Parts: sequence; C-alpha cells; structure tokens
Amino acid sequence: MKVTTLTSILDVGGLPYNWIELGYQGNVTCVGLSPIRKGRWGEGNIKYMRQDATALPYSDKAFDIVYSNSLLEHVGRSNQQQVTNEIRRVGQKYWVQVPNRTFPFELHYYALFFHQMPHFLRKLIATYWTPLVRKRNYYLSEVDTIYLPNLQEMQTLFPDGEILREKVLGLTKSLIAVKNDSYRGDNG
Repeated sequence: MKVTTLTSILDVGGLPYNWIELGYQGNVTCVGLSPIRKGRWGEGNIKYMRQDATALPYSDKAFDIVYSNSLLEHVGRSNQQQVTNEIRRVGQKYWVQVPNRTFPFELHYYALFFHQMPHFLRKLIATYWTPLVRKRNYYLSEVDTIYLPNLQEMQTLFPDGEILREKVLGLTKSLIAVKNDSYRGDNG
C-alpha cells in the first residue's frame, strides 16, 4: 500500500495522538467511543469523531485506506461482522490487525493461555492477577466480551482480503486483514 500525504485515512478505534506523535502530514480521521477532548485529540490535519464503528457516517469508498489496530476484539463477537462490513464499505483498501487467539501470551490480561481457560479462571485472573502486573486493569470490564477471532473467522470477516500472520518466535502473534492493489481475492 503506497501512502502519500494525499491519501485519505480513516483510523477506526484509533486516537489522533498516535498520528500527531508520528508527525504524519496527511489527512486522518479517527473514530472511536472515547470522550472528545481538545488539544492532542484532534487538530489540523488529524480529526477525531466520537462514533460507533458499527455505523460509520461515510459514503461507500469514502477513504483511500481504513486502518484499525487492535479494535476488533473489543467490539464484542456479535458486532464483529457489522464492524468489518463497515470497514470494507467505506474503504477502498484496508489494514486491520487483531491479536491471535491461539498465541500463548494474552496481552490484555498478561496471562498465558488465557483464552483456553474456563470462564471462571479467566475472571479470577482478570480480577486478581492482571492488576498486580499492570497496576491498572483497563480490561476487567471486558473479560466477558473481548473476543479474538481465529484465522478462519478472519477469513470469513474479510472475504475480499488477504490474511497475513505477524509472527514472534515462529508463533502467530497477530492476524492482519489487508486489501490493497496487489491482492485481487478469489474474484480476480
């Protein structure tokens, strides 16, 4: 994906702060559910809108690229298809990353094999272990709703894209759905 300052980018679930710190000179619209603040929350070429990703207020193919990094697992399993449909609808291309469910270390809760554990054990870890190592457990309220899609689910969510695997020590840490000029999908 070639990106220039003329490329229009929609960052679904991202914050303007990241783009400002990067020094990106192009136009970026960030959408999310965080409260709107002034200053580092959108200025100049980087805008922020408080918006639900299940119903994006943009026309079809309005953005050159839709980017989303570690949001999809937070929308709830029942909303994932709707969010990915919106990403695919408003973007000509996309790049969407999620942590891989089968990766042994779970970064939200700082625990090994978290998603393979029974629910009661996940709740205990989120309540007592994670706050010890993180100081603040941002994800305690999401222990029942965070859902990391596996490879087959990502392929279903993004049928017109390619699913890439980000590897660490030979293990797939993250799955990345990409649609760009070089990938044509099954239809051509």
